[in-house]
Amino acid sequence: MTPGRLGIGIINGTPKGRGSWYETAFLRGQPGSEESDPDWWSLSAPSSDNPYIDRDELEAAANDMPERYRKQELDGMWLSGEGAVFRNIRDNIIEPLDKPQRIRPITVGVDWGRKNDFTVFTAVDGAWRVIGRDRMAEISWGMQRQRLDAFCRKVRPDIVVVETNAMGDPLLENLQQELPFPISGFYMTHVSKRQVIESLAMSIERGLLKYPDDPIFLNELEAFEVTITENRNIKYAASGRWHDDTVISTAIALSAHGGSRFDPRPLISSDNRYFKLNGPRATAKDY
Repeated sequence: MTPGRLGIGIINGTPKGRGSWYETAFLRGQPGSEESDPDWWSLSAPSSDNPYIDRDELEAAANDMPERYRKQELDGMWLSGEGAVFRNIRDNIIEPLDKPQRIRPITVGVDWGRKNDFTVFTAVDGAWRVIGRDRMAEISWGMQRQRLDAFCRKVRPDIVVVETNAMGDPLLENLQQELPFPISGFYMTHVSKRQVIESLAMSIERGLLKYPDDPIFLNELEAFEVTITENRNIKYAASGRWHDDTVISTAIALSAHGGSRFDPRPLISSDNRYFKLNGPRATAKDY
């Protein structure tokens, strides 16, 4: 509106869900849409159309994303408001492993139960295979600690990663002092939950994580959904009456293998809260 000047606004971004302001802005530049405005022009194109982006970089980025988000982030496609998170779930079922077959490092992910929820321990070995799980509800904290001790003595983990939202730092410190295993805390935030869930989804979609035929775990995977809130935030949670405790504990255990980048590098640490894993790195040929 400055006299003698033509004002131009350039808006670019990623299409995160239907019904957002961003979609409305895009539709203003699309002839034939209800929001069409002759002063607007819009274009949607995949990242592969950009001549200034290295092809190898695009391929590497695609390999780090579940298909759902690859379509959004790299192909510029609009995601629907909700849907299933995990794909190819039953393609990754294997027979339970004997102890000699396990590959180190072994990690344990712990999701503490809240009211009406379950506490779940899940162990994942260095070849990204679920080798053990314990699930319980409505028992005292002291009994849960004893069950965790017994579970860890059975699977002999290199590190135990426990969700700290439900227990807090004092209880984490008690575990670190009382149990003879390296223990690290994991604080579940909106961001960290999305990271570990998308990593788990990617590992299952591409056949990188293997697990026994556990009906509870398989049902929780199939019932796990993504929704887009009124504030346009992405929310991950179990649908309906289902729980998601086995899903969360497995995601935490995988994250300790470096699962957020689908490359099982160990956690790096320097004090008694953390433990540096020096086990072998697993690759696709190990499966």
